[in-house]
Amino acid sequence: MVFKNEQVLVVGAGPVGLAVAAALAELGIAVDLIDKRPVASPHSRAFGLEPVTLELLNAWGVADEMIRRGIVWASAPLGDKAGRTLSFSKLPCEYPHMVIIPQSQTESVLTDWVNRVGVNLRRGYALKALVAGGAFVEVTLEHNESGSVQRSRYDWVLGADGVNSSVRQLLDISFVGQDYKHSLVVADVVLRNPPTPAVHARSVSRGLVALFPLPDGSYRVSIEDNERMDTPVKQPVTHEEIACGMRDILGSDFGLAHVLWSARYRSQQRLAAHYRQGRVFLLGDAAHTHVPAGGQGLQMGIGDAANLAWKLAGVIQGTLPMDILDSYEAERKPIAAAALRNTDLLFRFNTASGPVGRLIHWIGLQATRTPYVAQKVVSALAGEGVLYGSVRRRGDHRLVGRRLPLLSLLPEGERLPRQSLTQLLREGRFVLVHHRAEGLAADVRRDFPGLQTASISEDSRNNSLSAGEGVIVRPDGVVIWVGKKSTLAKECLGEWLLDDSNYARQSLI
Repeated sequence: MVFKNEQVLVVGAGPVGLAVAAALAELGIAVDLIDKRPVASPHSRAFGLEPVTLELLNAWGVADEMIRRGIVWASAPLGDKAGRTLSFSKLPCEYPHMVIIPQSQTESVLTDWVNRVGVNLRRGYALKALVAGGAFVEVTLEHNESGSVQRSRYDWVLGADGVNSSVRQLLDISFVGQDYKHSLVVADVVLRNPPTPAVHARSVSRGLVALFPLPDGSYRVSIEDNERMDTPVKQPVTHEEIACGMRDILGSDFGLAHVLWSARYRSQQRLAAHYRQGRVFLLGDAAHTHVPAGGQGLQMGIGDAANLAWKLAGVIQGTLPMDILDSYEAERKPIAAAALRNTDLLFRFNTASGPVGRLIHWIGLQATRTPYVAQKVVSALAGEGVLYGSVRRRGDHRLVGRRLPLLSLLPEGERLPRQSLTQLLREGRFVLVHHRAEGLAADVRRDFPGLQTASISEDSRNNSLSAGEGVIVRPDGVVIWVGKKSTLAKECLGEWLLDDSNYARQSLI
């Protein structure tokens, strides 16, 4: 069977656009990627990668470079007087920590991947018009410097072009939510006397200040100052304002020497009415935007890219049914809506003022002294709480719709060392993981030769499968089936895969 080499246009070369473009190209899809900026932004902007995001990046083979360029940090400050932290170290995941890395470096790593897999990246081009037809999408692109106009047809268009998405606006998809009246300050600064520990935060009645070290030795400072939240966004941020906010809330400006970059902004909470219109999709901030509390924006966007890339590639290559594309919005939009609710509560918690607000804040901090509550908070920050409810059916195992905990796996049929699930997922295939169920794996693989199988090592921790039980995982790491009967396993795979023989050949290219 000869596959049509369908063209995909990705609009926006931020982290999400770069990731989805490279992931598609890695699977053999021809991709054009445009961005209106002539060069990549040098600013740090989003600066953290959480544990589950690192797992998604490792399934693409780029997590190690992110870690090499960043700072590994295994705890999150609560901001109380005692300086307590919540530790990621006990999470049953591959990366029980976060990585502090400026967005400019995240984009650099992803750009290297984009170039390596042959994505056609063109900077300085803006999307001016878009008409989504039944079989193709017509776009008009304009070069910012020359003014030259190019009209093209693409089979698919992905909008990863941020909060002010041209793709979303040209499709007239509503972006529903709220704007906060408070103005907040972020800056990258140089400190003569950095704090110990390096990640430092304090939340008091005056507001919240958090400090995070950056790999070049500078610090990111985030300031939510209740006495300055009415300051107009256009008013420049001064050195004295940052120093004063740090002294009044943290108790020290830690020898604030230089302000390298600063910005004042008002937060938004918005969600697109639809993530898909025909052959056009929205991802990242184009589909949802969050207040910065919890640092969820970048994590959510990478999750969008991981969810959509393999589905679209499979539809283009004829291995997956067309209607699987409907599952992108069905799965990702509820996750974003829940994140919006959670970040709104966290923002209000952090900026609570007055006697009642501060009492609520105190009660919340005291609750984290309970191990159960602390673990729930850590799990949410890590991204472990994601559950795709639309994947589940009545009576399904509790793992269905979730990610598997970290397991030590032994791939079958190949002389390979033990691996993690994310390493196995680098081939872009469905995986059957089992515990002493070689017969189950062999029977399913007879009908689905493209399926990758692996057994759980006997010394593996976090194994919740009983002997003879298997679990099927999608290419994005989400569990779709758990059980002991091969007939049910094959029935499940049959609902996802159209042509497994072609799937096997494609995955081995």
